[in-house]
Amino acid sequence: MSDREILRQASDNSDDWSDETWAAWGRLADQAHGRESVPALLAEVERLRAERSELNQMIRSSNLAAVTARAERDRFRSAWQSARFRAEARGEGILREAKNRDFWQEEAHRLGAELAARPSVSPQVWLLMQGEDHEGGNVLGVYATRAASRGGFIAAARRLHFEIDGAEEREGGSLHLHAGCDWLSLTPHAMTTAEAIEAGEDNLPF
Repeated sequence: MSDREILRQASDNSDDWSDETWAAWGRLADQAHGRESVPALLAEVERLRAERSELNQMIRSSNLAAVTARAERDRFRSAWQSARFRAEARGEGILREAKNRDFWQEEAHRLGAELAARPSVSPQVWLLMQGEDHEGGNVLGVYATRAASRGGFIAAARRLHFEIDGAEEREGGSLHLHAGCDWLSLTPHAMTTAEAIEAGEDNLPF
C-alpha cells in the first residue's frame, strides 16, 4: 500500500495515527518540501508527541481533573498543527533561506580572510616632551589621544621661559614649539609590545 493510500485511510484525528501512518506522512512531507528542514520539523513533532505522552501519563498517575487534561491535549494539538502548517507553507522558502545562509557564510569567510590578511597596526600614544636645544628632553606626559593632550600641551607652552619664536604642525599631527633655546613637542609613538621588547625592537624616542 502506498503512503498516500495509508493517509487516505487514516483517521481525521492525528492522535489516533499509528506509527505506520506517521512514517507515511513523514516520507510524503520529505518528498514535498526537501530534506533540509523537514527532518527538524519532524523532530519537533516527535518531541511534542513525547511531551504529550509524558504529560498524559502524569495526568493519569496523578488523577488530575479531566478538564485539565483536555486543555493540555488541545495545547499540544495546536503546537502540532502549527508545526505541520510551517512544514507545508515553507516549501519554497526553505530552499531560499538555505541559499541565503550559504551566501552569508561565504561572505563571513571572505571578510575573515580579508581581516587576517591585513597588517596589524600597533596602538599609539602621544608623548609630550620638553627640552633644550642639543640637550635632549624629558617626557612631561603620555596621552591616549591627541585631543586628550590639549590641556597639558597648553600648560607646558605657558611655562616656557622664553617667548615662542617658532611653531609647526608636521605630518601625522605632531606639534613643535621653539622658544629661545627651549623646545616643546607633542608626537605620536607606537606602543611597544612585550614581544618586540624581547626582540630588541622598541619605538622609544630616546
